[in-house]
Amino acid sequence: VREVIRAAAAAAGLTSCLMPSGAGHDAQNLARIAPAGMIFVPSAGGISHAKTEFTGARDVEHGAEVLLQSLLRLDRM
Repeated sequence: VREVIRAAAAAAGLTSCLMPSGAGHDAQNLARIAPAGMIFVPSAGGISHAKTEFTGARDVEHGAEVLLQSLLRLDRM
């Protein structure tokens, strides 16, 4: 799943990096029954999980596009 996400980002002309997450995200529970991956988008100043967290519209759009293309790629598999 992570490779599919990486390929979808690359096809959209976006940079990406592998970011293992030890946090208790939903993917952690889902991974018990199916392969899972997460798409992170940049937050201003690197701040997350806080009132001051902000992600610009363009970054949200890019994340949504990577999600859509990843789902389409996985469906074709």
